[in-house]
Amino acid sequence: MNTVLTQLPTRIQDHIKNIASTSGLEDTEASYEKIAKGWLDKEKSFLETITQKGLREEVQLPLDDSRGGIALTYSGSLILVGPLKDGYRKAAYYSIGLRKDVPDSLKNDSSQLEQDILIDQSIVFLKGPIKKTSPIYKFAVCEELIAIAEQEEIISEATIIITNDFIDINKAIIPV
Repeated sequence: MNTVLTQLPTRIQDHIKNIASTSGLEDTEASYEKIAKGWLDKEKSFLETITQKGLREEVQLPLDDSRGGIALTYSGSLILVGPLKDGYRKAAYYSIGLRKDVPDSLKNDSSQLEQDILIDQSIVFLKGPIKKTSPIYKFAVCEELIAIAEQEEIISEATIIITNDFIDINKAIIPV
């Protein structure tokens, strides 16, 4: 049977099934379908917003790359990774409230990455808002020649837009 869930990569399907049990929804096919539809809507919001804000998708961000960006995880969380400044980055984690087993958001203005950011791998922080994320599905970065302050503004604006969209999407999945 062709369902919304089966349209997603297997690795995303697995995360959606895990999210169902931690979201307060019943662990059923109907719940998986609701979450899968929401996940597709979140992906669409992420892609539209990064395009609108002039960010570009990358498959990796080397540890010493000074650019900042935004990541969408397999589980549908957002990770803000600011530009490198004096050895540190502003970083934030946003679960956007669907999962009940993780905080809604955490921030750290003096974060340090432990390793390169790679698609299909977790972001690991030496110092950050969290130790390790879910694997990264999409990652978008600012252009190389943009000043740090402008990168921070672009990333912040994009995060606000995406976060607000994600909140609305989650309300459709689990009405408040």
